[in-house]
Amino acid sequence: MKAITIHHLGQPWPVGDNGPSRAVKQGLQDTGLPVVFSHCGLSTQSDWAAVREQDWNVSITPESEYHYGHGNQTTRFILDHASLGIDTNWTFSGDILNQARLWLQSTRNTSYNNTLNSGKIPRQTPMTVEDAFLLATRQGGRAVRRDDLGVLKVGAQADIICWDGESPNM
Repeated sequence: MKAITIHHLGQPWPVGDNGPSRAVKQGLQDTGLPVVFSHCGLSTQSDWAAVREQDWNVSITPESEYHYGHGNQTTRFILDHASLGIDTNWTFSGDILNQARLWLQSTRNTSYNNTLNSGKIPRQTPMTVEDAFLLATRQGGRAVRRDDLGVLKVGAQADIICWDGESPNM
């Protein structure tokens, strides 16, 4: 499998402009390869437009992004082209379910705080458990343009993990 991965944080991080908009200007879309941008927590609307137009993907790694202070103010706006990942697994937990839980609660917390700060009470969840689960499973296969990854179907390349959804910790 071939894919291109680019780490992108956005401003104010001093790592240069290596975001999706610049990748388009550099002709990266002409390679025909899947492109996955890691992190992207401070990306712009033009970056999200480039991701969508090129059918690229963003890999959100919640635990390391929170640890390093990368910020994730804008990644909730690109969830239609995002998946969850694990970064530096020798430093952080190595299970994707934990990353899904972190991202789910962070996304909910951000939305709830915005609602509360406007003087209103949150009445709807901005992200469901199913949404988070799909980010941890199906969207990873989609990121590398593989319909046989992250799904359970005949011919799929998958290991099966079962969780007891009725247990108190689930």
